[in-house]
Amino acid sequence: RERLNAYLRANGNQGGGAAAALFFLGALAERRDDTALALENYQEAFAADPAGPYAVEALWERAHVLDYSGRA
Repeated sequence: RERLNAYLRANGNQGGGAAAALFFLGALAERRDDTALALENYQEAFAADPAGPYAVEALWERAHVLDYSGRA
């Protein structure tokens, strides 16, 4: 987590690298059952690079978290 957050601090939250960092931060938050943070990270991952390789997966994982948490 620390390295991913450090990457975002150094490089900003736009572009493919940011999308990857945010996606994996979302996955880590999901593993810790931090639903709110996971949702936020997945949404930010999509917004960082909507046409990138993590975009569809970020939306899919966000939907999964919403469904699992009963917020869908």
